[in-house]
Amino acid sequence: MTAVDMPTDPAVHGAMRDWDDTPLTPVVCEECASRVFVRKKSLEHTQAQWTTSTAHCLELGGADDRWITCSRLRSSIESAVKRGVVPIPNQ
Repeated sequence: MTAVDMPTDPAVHGAMRDWDDTPLTPVVCEECASRVFVRKKSLEHTQAQWTTSTAHCLELGGADDRWITCSRLRSSIESAVKRGVVPIPNQ
């Protein structure tokens, strides 16, 4: 959203502020040791930023597409969430 698009509803502003304040947490794939920074908005929503090449990923094998997913990395992220390593705002 740009400054012009910002919603005026205080509840929306609060949710956006919570999201902005949620830290990026480093997570290492348990299968190939690829590294990402992860931020959770909710149980359903995950933001991941790769910090290493996908070359060692067993599923992606160096693919460049930013919208691809790896089930092994997703499993590693879910495990980190269950252990409390990756926080979820308001949970």
